[in-house]
Amino acid sequence: MQTQRPMSTVTPTLDGDVLVALASAPDVTFTTGQIERLLRLGESSKGSLTGIRKVLNRLTTEGVVERQQVGGTMAYTFNSEHLAASPIRELARLRATLLERLEETTTAWAVPPVFGALFGSAARGRMGTESDIDLLLVRPVEADEEMWDQQVLSLTAQVRRWTGNDADVLVLDESEVVANPVDPVLVEVAVSGLPFAGRATWLRGLQARHGRR
Repeated sequence: MQTQRPMSTVTPTLDGDVLVALASAPDVTFTTGQIERLLRLGESSKGSLTGIRKVLNRLTTEGVVERQQVGGTMAYTFNSEHLAASPIRELARLRATLLERLEETTTAWAVPPVFGALFGSAARGRMGTESDIDLLLVRPVEADEEMWDQQVLSLTAQVRRWTGNDADVLVLDESEVVANPVDPVLVEVAVSGLPFAGRATWLRGLQARHGRR
């Protein structure tokens, strides 16, 4: 799975990338050029204008996309009433679903993390097909080590089943993070990571206080 190309789990073609762009903003009307810029900025595809136009024509024929003329330009909108709309939207939001599962799973732990975040290429939307899912978990001071390790091992297996990707879990003790919240990896997590456990602003708060010393 590639978080920036969620539709590639079922189709590696440009059709999936265009559908994600449209389904992620179902009430917005896009021109072909706007879709091409969205795909390029999101690094999800390098489709040409000609290729995107062909995809839009096919999706319009299928009824998944609606077309209208705006001035001298054709514009396109995702058809939310199509029978396929719901599963398409579910595929389009795979990264959000991953974060929800991570939150639900770690919240239910006997010893939940002080903080948890998805980071690295999965958070930045730059995954390759063999990329790991990078996770930071901050272990509370009072955690039972054996129980904690079992929880992390179980999560690693779950992430593999959910995504098809290996999980690379970085575990840090709460005391380590509090003592040095400006470690380069923690700075990266604060800047581009996606929190799923604990208070979302916990790490940034530590870094802000560290900077005021």
